[in-house]
Amino acid sequence: MLNIAFRSRMGLGISVIALITMCALLQGAPSFAKSSTLTATAGKETGSKSEERSAVPAQEESTPSGQLYSCKSATDDNWKLYVNDTYNYEISYPPSAILDASNPQEVHISFKEPFYMSEHSQGIAETGITITIHDNPKHLSAKEWASKIDPDFIEKRQDIDINEVKGYKIKTFEFDRDGYIIYMLKGDRIYEIDFWDPLSMPEFSDKQKKRYDELFRNILNTFRFR
Repeated sequence: MLNIAFRSRMGLGISVIALITMCALLQGAPSFAKSSTLTATAGKETGSKSEERSAVPAQEESTPSGQLYSCKSATDDNWKLYVNDTYNYEISYPPSAILDASNPQEVHISFKEPFYMSEHSQGIAETGITITIHDNPKHLSAKEWASKIDPDFIEKRQDIDINEVKGYKIKTFEFDRDGYIIYMLKGDRIYEIDFWDPLSMPEFSDKQKKRYDELFRNILNTFRFR
C-alpha cells in the first residue's frame, strides 16, 4: 500500500490513501517511490505550478453584490457554531466536519471522504476550508493583499460579497487541482479563507464534487464578523 499525503501551506490537507500495484509503479509512479510507505509534501504552495498547465492572464470578473455567497444556507438544527473570540468572527459547519481550532489564528474545517477511481486507486480523501488571520499594518485593501500572489498562478480575480462584507477572491491552479482564496479586510487585519475547488478534485466522483461544492458555499454563507 502506498500512502501519499499532500499538505498545503494553508493547512488544507489532501490525504489520499491509494492502492497501487507493482505494475503501476513500474509504468509511471514517481521514481522516489522506493518504499512501500511514502509520505510526500506537495501541492497548495502558490508556486508549485503544474507543468502540464500553461499560465494565462487572469480574468477579472465582476460579480453583483451578494450574488456569489448569498444563497440560502442549507444548514439545519444539528449544525455547529464556531465562535472565534480572539479575532471576532463566527462560522457554522455540519456535524460530519472535523474542526481544528487549536490555533485561533488558523482554523481548519475538514472532511474525510471515501473515493474510488479504479481498483488500484481508492481510499480516503481529505479536504476542507481554512480561515487564516493576517496582521495588516500597512492597511492594504483585500485586492492589494491578493496582489502578493504570483500572477502566473492566478486564473481569475473577482470582487465578492459575503453577508454584506466586501471581499476579493482569486482562483489559482496548483498541482493537479484548482484552489480558491478569499480575502476580507476588517480593521488592521486581513481574513483569508481558502479551499480547494471541489469541482476540480480528480479523486471525487461527479456526485461528490457537486455535493461538496454546495456544502462549501453553504458553510461560507454562515461566515460573519462579530
